[in-house]
Amino acid sequence: MYILCNIFRESINSIIPFMVENGQAFLPWKHHFNIEASEKLESILTEVVNVVIGFSFDGRYDYSEVRVCFDNIIRNIPYSNCSNIFDIIADYKSRYLRLFDENYYVDLFINVVKKIYSPAYDGKLGCFCRPSVHNVKSNNAHVGILGNSITIGQPSRIGEIDLPLIHIHDAAIFNNVLKRFIDTLKTSNSPYNLFKVENFVNFYNSDDLTKLVFEAVILNATSYELANVSKYFIKYTDFLNDTIMPSLNDLAYLGSAFDDELYFKTKRSDIEYETPWYFAFMLKKHRFELPNVRMSITDNEFGEKIANIIAVQSSQITRSNAEISDIIKSMTPKTSSFRFYNPDHFISLIITFGLLNGLGIYEIDVQDFMPIRYRKTVIDARMEEKEAEDYVRRVFDKNIACYYKMILLTDDIEILNNAGSSANLHLKTREEIHFKNEFLDNLYLMGFNYGKSLKSEDLER
Repeated sequence: MYILCNIFRESINSIIPFMVENGQAFLPWKHHFNIEASEKLESILTEVVNVVIGFSFDGRYDYSEVRVCFDNIIRNIPYSNCSNIFDIIADYKSRYLRLFDENYYVDLFINVVKKIYSPAYDGKLGCFCRPSVHNVKSNNAHVGILGNSITIGQPSRIGEIDLPLIHIHDAAIFNNVLKRFIDTLKTSNSPYNLFKVENFVNFYNSDDLTKLVFEAVILNATSYELANVSKYFIKYTDFLNDTIMPSLNDLAYLGSAFDDELYFKTKRSDIEYETPWYFAFMLKKHRFELPNVRMSITDNEFGEKIANIIAVQSSQITRSNAEISDIIKSMTPKTSSFRFYNPDHFISLIITFGLLNGLGIYEIDVQDFMPIRYRKTVIDARMEEKEAEDYVRRVFDKNIACYYKMILLTDDIEILNNAGSSANLHLKTREEIHFKNEFLDNLYLMGFNYGKSLKSEDLER
């Protein structure tokens, strides 16, 4: 039957004419690849699939994944050195293995992605480190190389959540990025640093701890960031080096709000969450915490500070408060659009923008939909389809609507990049924001005045 030979021939017939037409291959190769199916070729193809995809043939192949593997072999043919098809396949396998042998951290990272993309992934952080599933092999992700670049993707399957392609533009550069990230983490006091947590160190070896960290961080990437995953990990390295967020950990009184006293501090978060630190706003009498703003501060290419808001979440400590929610709903003005939003989250963002402006930070990058974290949550919580759809509406649509609603209520925020286009939602504010509503303006000023006082203290030093 020679199934793999037939798939390989399909790949040749599809790719070679296209490459010849675009000057990427010499015309004689189009005829050179008139291959015949044989037991020898089937055996060699089976071996390369075992190595590249990582599972043995037992009738459970995902043939679309096999086709991607073969497409990559064809695209990597060294056309300047004509040789027989068996040598070409062996050469690809050798270069594939060498690329990962030479890039240790990239190899660990791809092992993590393949497990996350697997149908066997249970949504629990570090599931692949536990003995029960540690050695499970599954037809999960296709990994292709083209020169020194790597693409990781997931075959589409009925009933599964599609995950985006991950692009590593240069394996050696990405390996250095990952090494710098891990080195920075190991020397940091961040709660992300599992290498200093006794329970983890006693249970996991160094490789498993590294993979745990890679898994936790990659969960927070958007599709755009996965398209340049090196740049994404550079951002998270900067999160670990950020000195502004951890410096705001003193409890501070902001003012009177909701017939209560409003306090602020930056809190630490562990690796299950999106950032090492987050903004927390607390109401003393109600013993209630407004939704947390999970964020960090980085520099742009001009050395200016940018606030990276990764998520806004209800407090894990106090959850919700119906009384406060009712006050917020009654005091926040309605708008003709973006009415499907989360009022409690909206208020935390108003105060946050005030704090940032007071600190002299006027650019805000807003994370939108995180597909891998979404899939993890759906699997972990065993959500039904309808429940999963509602979850997306809450964490994506309502979140982004908060920012657009805010823009409708002031003339002092500019959209540099819209959500759902070529990058995250990116905003720039004036040095001060004036809202067309007294309630919102007062909350903003509480944050602004506190941030400004901190900036003044720094200048005096």
